[in-house]
Amino acid sequence: MDNHIKLFDKIAFIYQWFFNRQIKSYQKLIEENEKYLNISQGDKVLDIGCGTGAFAYSLQSNGYEVTGIDASLAMVKQGLENNVDCLHKNVVTGLDFPDNSFDLVTAAYVAHGLDKSKRLKLYKEARRLTKDRVIFHDYNQKRRFIFSLINIIEYFEGGNYFSFRKNAVSEMKKVFTSVEVVDTGLWNCWYICQ
Repeated sequence: MDNHIKLFDKIAFIYQWFFNRQIKSYQKLIEENEKYLNISQGDKVLDIGCGTGAFAYSLQSNGYEVTGIDASLAMVKQGLENNVDCLHKNVVTGLDFPDNSFDLVTAAYVAHGLDKSKRLKLYKEARRLTKDRVIFHDYNQKRRFIFSLINIIEYFEGGNYFSFRKNAVSEMKKVFTSVEVVDTGLWNCWYICQ
């Protein structure tokens, strides 16, 4: 099993401590940027790397039919306990959903944790599964003092944060026809891909 997945299996309970706070943050984010979702209530959304389900739960609370997937079984269990439809699946190895199964595909803070080859698999699979667009909620290109703490966390997670920040848009443009970057906070944004 991938060391990254093992780590998230071990720390799922810690992510759960922040679930309610994440929901408040994500609900505000969705409210402020809902026009970019380009979907209607009842439309199907796939949330890749759903973790404990906070982003999926927030989308679900806005009337969307959301399915979350995560490679960490412990995260999926937490998501299910949080009343999110979660499945244990790994986007990197491919998903068994038919092409164009979802009106929207999302992934919140997933891409930065993958190396370049796995990010490419994420992008291709997300593109295959969406009818219209994919939104990656992740770090933007801006650098601030807070990142010294994030740098430490990313180092221990074994992610690929620095490569992601430097190459996100150019890598996404290899898979998607268009990539729009919308800043949603001091250090994060939505990469809106079609």
